[in-house]
Amino acid sequence: MKKVTFTVVPHLPHLQIGVKLIGVGENYNLNFHDHPYNEVAVVLSAGKDCRHCANGRSVPISRGDVLLIRPGQAHAYENTREFSVLNFLYDAINLPLPQLDGAALPLYQELCSPKEKRDNTVLPIVKMNKNELDELQELTKPLIRELENLRPAANLCVFGLFISALVIICRSGKSYPEKIQEFSALPALNYINLHFKEKITLDKLVAITRLSRNTLYRKFNELTGSSPINYQLNKKLDAARELLQNSNLTIGEIAFQCGFCDSNHLIKLFSAKFGISPGKLRKTHK
Repeated sequence: MKKVTFTVVPHLPHLQIGVKLIGVGENYNLNFHDHPYNEVAVVLSAGKDCRHCANGRSVPISRGDVLLIRPGQAHAYENTREFSVLNFLYDAINLPLPQLDGAALPLYQELCSPKEKRDNTVLPIVKMNKNELDELQELTKPLIRELENLRPAANLCVFGLFISALVIICRSGKSYPEKIQEFSALPALNYINLHFKEKITLDKLVAITRLSRNTLYRKFNELTGSSPINYQLNKKLDAARELLQNSNLTIGEIAFQCGFCDSNHLIKLFSAKFGISPGKLRKTHK
């Protein structure tokens, strides 16, 4: 599972605000992930087949859709070739969000709440038009600069710009049609993405999806092009490759962290998939 990292306000635990612009080509297809805080995702571009997946469901998304993801809620995007998104991360529990006349905006109340109110969390909460998106993107530029440079009174400036961004989103109000497509194997995919370093049995996936073994294999293959076992193995090997390139852990430590029984097991499988041993790969990245 690839985590999305944010630039956040440092040294103020109660003022956790992050912003991340993820451009076209920077997204991972069906990469289920979650965050400890609220996430508002504003879709800037999306191909005709792009979808948002959460809670075992999937809906088509397009430019202007705004998603609200609660803390701990795993979600992902599918068919991300033309997808780009502007993400806002914030702590709705501890952040001192002002009300004032924002109390008259239903969306503002929902964004300020730390608890889920919507029945279908996979659906966008609102659809923004071109002018609203342009205004939001222009406002986000100084917000990102303040987070990166941290000039005097940066915390105050970040807070003000962030509230302004929320207001722009909340002032838009085009309703979104509720069209949901069921993907019965998504709960299994979600579970593997979150627990791929652990031992996962087929019985566990059958229990999660409530499908027969044969149906699970067929639906999972339709969704990913792979069996659950091979999909989990590839996730483990990809995680091992990332640690080899970006950490100083030994191969044995990496094998343990990624759920392999020992370093020899990792070396054999890694070499077969990538055509290079873990040791040689590490040398090429030093």
